[in-house]
Amino acid sequence: MAEIQGQGSSRWAPRVRKSGLHAFMMKFLFDQTIAGVVNIVLFVALINLLKGASFGRVWELVLEVCLLVTHLHFDLPLFLNFLRA
Repeated sequence: MAEIQGQGSSRWAPRVRKSGLHAFMMKFLFDQTIAGVVNIVLFVALINLLKGASFGRVWELVLEVCLLVTHLHFDLPLFLNFLRA
């Protein structure tokens, strides 16, 4: 059985090795985009639950943060107004 696999009669093409820089850049982009948004949402939920807010209020705050994050990509003045408040 091992001889058959070693002869190169595999169904899959050999895997091409990618540089460590490629893996670093992919992780960096993931961390700065998707993981960053998830971390902010979880932070808002946890802090407000620890403050004693109800689940309904926490959900409203999470939706508010999600709305703010989506608007940040399109409307910088909205973000600046949020910081002044």
